[in-house]
Amino acid sequence: MISEGSCDAEDWSYDAENPALASPSGSDLPVLRRCEADIPAHLAPAQTWLESLGSCDSEPLGVVDLHPDVFSVLDILHAVEVWQRNFKRIVNLGVFSMTCSPMDPLQ
Repeated sequence: MISEGSCDAEDWSYDAENPALASPSGSDLPVLRRCEADIPAHLAPAQTWLESLGSCDSEPLGVVDLHPDVFSVLDILHAVEVWQRNFKRIVNLGVFSMTCSPMDPLQ
């Protein structure tokens, strides 16, 4: 979850030589999870706050590094989220197409 407030690019810093400093500027929160996949040298990991779901007004626990090929592509993430929401609606309504009908004797 991203906490409310400013998420301007200048608020974020990444130092490839010292990844421990890769956190929002002015934050003393630790980076709790690093991206284990190889990140190209010209990209920096996307970062977000790690928060607890224990209460709705919880403080950030730390920062998490995310792979930029996946989490810096918001249009794709939005399309996946919309698809999942629509698929859930179809499954919950019990609507099936002719190719996946539960009464199909050919399956």
